[in-house]
Amino acid sequence: DLDAFYASVEVLEDDNLRGKPLLIGGSPDKRGVVATASYEARARGCKSAMPVSQALRLCPEAILITPRFSLYKKYSDRVMAILKTESEAFQQVSIDEAYIDLTSKGLTEEEAINFTHRLKARIHVDIGLPCSVGMASNKIVAKVACEQAKPNGFKAVRVGQEATFLKDLDISALPGIGPQSTKRLNSYGFYKIGDIARSKPEMIAQILGSTARSLYKNAMGEDDSIVSGIKHIKSISSERTFPTDITFKDGTPIFSVLSKLTSQVWDSSAKKKLNARTISIKLRYSDFRTITRSKTLGYAIPDKETVEIIASDLINQTLNQFDTLRLMGLTLSNFYTSSEPSQLPFKQLLD
Repeated sequence: DLDAFYASVEVLEDDNLRGKPLLIGGSPDKRGVVATASYEARARGCKSAMPVSQALRLCPEAILITPRFSLYKKYSDRVMAILKTESEAFQQVSIDEAYIDLTSKGLTEEEAINFTHRLKARIHVDIGLPCSVGMASNKIVAKVACEQAKPNGFKAVRVGQEATFLKDLDISALPGIGPQSTKRLNSYGFYKIGDIARSKPEMIAQILGSTARSLYKNAMGEDDSIVSGIKHIKSISSERTFPTDITFKDGTPIFSVLSKLTSQVWDSSAKKKLNARTISIKLRYSDFRTITRSKTLGYAIPDKETVEIIASDLINQTLNQFDTLRLMGLTLSNFYTSSEPSQLPFKQLLD
């Protein structure tokens, strides 16, 4: 995992930025958000997804830099090219994060640790970027180990020590447990990953539903997922921050933006030949409270019009006329892999 990646690239491009608090993000005048904060800025409370205006209040001396995504991709491609040469089993999961599987190399545990240290050093020497590395017998534990190694560190979890490594960590350290799930688990007395491991899947299911069994296995340090170059898309999303807060009773701007979001997510899913069954809206109020609402159909969503109608209904059911919004998002998920919808398109039904 490349540390504070966007900020690290900017430092490589301009050494005068080294050691200074950096914010990579949009204009505070246009309600931009922080894409990445350097560790110097994080020490002052700045973090990703925070409004830039808030981050600048926390750290007035921070240097704000407009993102240069094409530049970041070039650096990412160089790092990923190195990883690909070192393992046949390679999986890139984002612009700054990837897995490799060393099993086919036939290394002992000590040899694998030494190999990974050399690989980490090569990325630093050849490209100049700091990275953190987690090594374990499976992807979940390696991911957690990597997070524990930040910044610019290395953490190896030896075979058989997975559950021991996880047990005293906060439950929020386990991938898949977000803020809301953390609150719910805390309310039932689950604070450490070991608390989940000592429980029973049935108990976790009563709290979190269908994700409980895989979560329980992960808490035990078990994960059957493989390192694969095939990217499985789970959702397609788009969101928009309004220039100024919009009151629901002034509904035209809200539904105008919804129409644009619908086109974006529908066109993206159509290009990938994905057919969704679930539509979700995300609403962020002016006080930064955020809620989501979803609807799942028993068949693939047939057309863009259906997406917009259902999303509009979800918004109308959620908001009252005096609610004010700063952001709205739309997500398609729960995909069929078939290329044909399972019922007639909305227009044909009207005809």
